[in-house]
Amino acid sequence: MRPKRVTLAALLMLSAPRLMAAVDQEQLVYDGGTSARTLPGYAVWQSFTAGATGTLSRIDMGFFNDMSGTARLSILEGEGTGGAELASLDVPVVGLTQAGVTWNAWSVSVPVDAGSVYTFRIVPDAATLPDPYGVAIGSASPYPRGIMGLDDPSGSYATPFDVVFRTYVDAGMYDVFRAESPQDVASLPRLIAQVPESPYDDAAAPSVPLLCYEVEDASGAPDIIRLSRLSSGAVRIEW
Repeated sequence: MRPKRVTLAALLMLSAPRLMAAVDQEQLVYDGGTSARTLPGYAVWQSFTAGATGTLSRIDMGFFNDMSGTARLSILEGEGTGGAELASLDVPVVGLTQAGVTWNAWSVSVPVDAGSVYTFRIVPDAATLPDPYGVAIGSASPYPRGIMGLDDPSGSYATPFDVVFRTYVDAGMYDVFRAESPQDVASLPRLIAQVPESPYDDAAAPSVPLLCYEVEDASGAPDIIRLSRLSSGAVRIEW
């Protein structure tokens, strides 16, 4: 690979993250359903505990039976609907009559902290969704880090169920390690920085996850820096 001349500072500044958000929480047991109402004051919510610190970037939720409409999705602090609203947006809701759930995927952008509890709530649009509409659930509270709840005109209350859902969190950073040779293993004492994923100048990543750069040190002397991906997902810097 032909070296590219850049300064080390420019190398780190130009590192644009190319990250795939990972599934953080999920509840995939589908052994029941609830006929949710579209009447005024009705809503369905699910609390969850974030497993990673970063940006909540997507929520998937399962439905059943034929439908096509919209709902208001809100993300709240804490368990239930009494916490501060962190985001709110209109989302499409689609369902099909089939053996499994119909997954609906909604893009969001909400900072979350590992170990903190959050709630997402669906308020249906009565003009576009049938009454009732089918929400896929798991009975007997299969998700241990949160709970499904319902709102109606009398108030908001938890249930012994969980909706079928997945959350995705983009942690946003990789650990970067300095190593004396490619055979060295990454270890905490060698941790020198946290930066986004190593940059690729080409449209596609090279077949071997290794980049070589010709860089200049503080005195202007040339040097070679190599970036390689570890099996753990971290990026290793060698020079």
